[in-house]
Amino acid sequence: MRVPSAVLNNVVYLYDAGKSIGTGFVVGVPAALGSKEVYAYIATARHVVRGRSNVSIRINGLNGEATHIDVNADSWWLSPRSYADVAIAFLPGMPDRISPTVIRPDQMGDQNFLIDRGVCEGDEVLIVGLLPRLPGQNKNLPVVRFGHIARLNEELIPTMGPGQILEQLDGIMVESLSWPGQSGSPVYVTFPITREMDGNFRMYVDDGPVPPRRFWALLGVLSGHWPIPQSIRPSDPDGVEEDVPDWYIRSNSGITVVTPAQHVLDLLNSFDVVEDRMKRAEHEKAQEVLGVQDSGDSETFTKADFQDALRKASRRVKPGVDTPD
Repeated sequence: MRVPSAVLNNVVYLYDAGKSIGTGFVVGVPAALGSKEVYAYIATARHVVRGRSNVSIRINGLNGEATHIDVNADSWWLSPRSYADVAIAFLPGMPDRISPTVIRPDQMGDQNFLIDRGVCEGDEVLIVGLLPRLPGQNKNLPVVRFGHIARLNEELIPTMGPGQILEQLDGIMVESLSWPGQSGSPVYVTFPITREMDGNFRMYVDDGPVPPRRFWALLGVLSGHWPIPQSIRPSDPDGVEEDVPDWYIRSNSGITVVTPAQHVLDLLNSFDVVEDRMKRAEHEKAQEVLGVQDSGDSETFTKADFQDALRKASRRVKPGVDTPD
C-alpha cells in the first residue's frame, strides 16, 4: 500500500528545552463556509505538553529544511475531559517559510464516519511519527508503522498516566508497537473503496478528479502503548519466593491506545476555541478595512513579533490535496 504524501507532510516534532518529547500534526478549520483557507492548529496528545513551559515544534519549511517555532505554555488548549488525551495550539503566522499539509474536519473520522463506513476490528491503520534517534538531519523524516484495529472504544481503558496515576481513557486499541516520541502521532484508518458490510457490498465514491483505490481518514491521536503490569517475586537464599506486590515491571503488550478523532473535532469546536477564532477573524477584518496587512517578511519578523504571533494571530493556509492510492 502506498502511503499518501498528505499524511507524511503533515507531521511535526515536539521538543522541550531541546529534548524530543513527542509528535504532533497539523489540523485546520475552514475560515468561512466553503472556503479553501483554514485556521491551522498543532494537535498532539495532552500528556505530551501538559505542565511544560518550554515547548517548541520542528516543522518542515518551503526551502526543504526544518525550522523551530516556540510555543508558549498558555497557547495550548487541553481537552477538559479527563478521558480525552488531546491538546491543540495555534500555528503561528509565517506563510513564506512553512507550508504543511492540513488535515481538515472532513478528513477526520468522527463517530458518524466510523459507523457509516463500518470501521471495525481488523481494519488497517498507519501511524506516522518521530523516531527519536533518527528524526532527520535537515528536515522531519517521520517513520510509518502499520497495524490493525484490535478493539473499538466501547468502554474506557484503564492505563497509567503521569506520576503513575491510574487514568481511564477513551481509546481505540490498535495492534502495533509504539515507543517514546510517538505520543501525539496521527493514526489513520484505511480501507478499499469497496467493502462488505453485513453481507452486502458498498462502494464509496470520491468526488476528486481521480478516484482513489483506497479511502483513508484520521482515526485519532496516539496516546501510548498499553502496558501489562507484572509483579516481581524475589527469592530468598533458601529458594522460597516472596511475593512483593508493590514491585512490578510494565511489559509492552503490543497494543497501542488511540484517542478517537472525535475529541480533536470537539476541541476545535469548543466554546473557548471558537470564540478566540471569531475574535481573530474580527481583528483581521478590521485590519483589511484600515488597509493594514500583517508582515510575512522573515527579514523584519522580530523575536518579539514571533512570540506575539503565536498568542494573538492564527495563520491561514490552504489545505493540501492528495489522492491516496
